[in-house]
Amino acid sequence: MYHDDGEERRASRAQTEAALIPLCVDIIVSYLELKEETQQRNIATWRPVVVDVIEGYAGLPQEGFEANAKVFAPLATQLMGREMGAELQSAVRGSVHRIFEVWYEMPELEVRQPEVTSPMSPRPGGAGGFAGNGRSRRASRASTRNSTGPM
Repeated sequence: MYHDDGEERRASRAQTEAALIPLCVDIIVSYLELKEETQQRNIATWRPVVVDVIEGYAGLPQEGFEANAKVFAPLATQLMGREMGAELQSAVRGSVHRIFEVWYEMPELEVRQPEVTSPMSPRPGGAGGFAGNGRSRRASRASTRNSTGPM
């Protein structure tokens, strides 16, 4: 709704922001008040909502982002003091980086893709080789059983 570029939505963007920002702040504050020791189910339920809120804040246009940085920056720091899943960590990192971009002219964040490698190490004798002799484990076990008799 906020990012809708229709003329009617653009005209009411300030009203939409005025209603959404306090709601978003309340969601994060309520999430931060959940006890990690006893309310894990609630934390797991609300975490995706908090991720959406933080990502939504980070996606605000420049003027909306700057106007609310003094509210969201302390909340982001408080979130860093909690157990975070990868998605929440990524959302908080993105918002903190955007704060640095806006206030300290830090360059835009470059997202690097991790290099994907096979969990299997190369083996002599080709793929699926066992002990370098080119036979599979099953074939190797079968030949061991046949040469030593029944076990």
